[in-house]
Amino acid sequence: MVESIQKDGLIRVAILGPESSGKTSLFNALILSGRWHGVEEFSRTYLHSIRWKYGVQDLEYIAQKQYELNASVSSPSLCDTELSTVAIWAQEKLGFIPPIVRHLEATQQFDLYLLCRPDLPWKEDPLRENPLDRDRLFNIYQERLTSLHRPFKIIEGVGEGRLKSAELHISSF
Repeated sequence: MVESIQKDGLIRVAILGPESSGKTSLFNALILSGRWHGVEEFSRTYLHSIRWKYGVQDLEYIAQKQYELNASVSSPSLCDTELSTVAIWAQEKLGFIPPIVRHLEATQQFDLYLLCRPDLPWKEDPLRENPLDRDRLFNIYQERLTSLHRPFKIIEGVGEGRLKSAELHISSF
């Protein structure tokens, strides 16, 4: 089992999952409670700045910046993504995971991972690329977290029930 990255007894939670699985909506809803310092997804801003065309160096840069952002907080933190997402993205789009991404993924650890099931309707977004295989990608996330021995809970359902499920998993942790 991985060691906790708690500093001063404060919990760190990462939200991840395939595209259009409600990650950012869940993140925003949890942030509204005021109990969390939120770390947003770096790739969204970055990809807008380069007009959505990316390659291996861009994914390496995104991984490094997300790692730095996630590691920079000293309060209870909730991160809208983490390095397994970048690793899966690289494998899917490039056919391999760059060594720096593997290293950062192995180094960055959270106390709890909330894996969002893609049981919500697909929402169009210029940055989304996989509308037809979200269940396959969900299985890849689940397998990856299991193989890395990461503590995770699956978040599913809609609306308030989804939020309550996340809150329950966090509080019981």
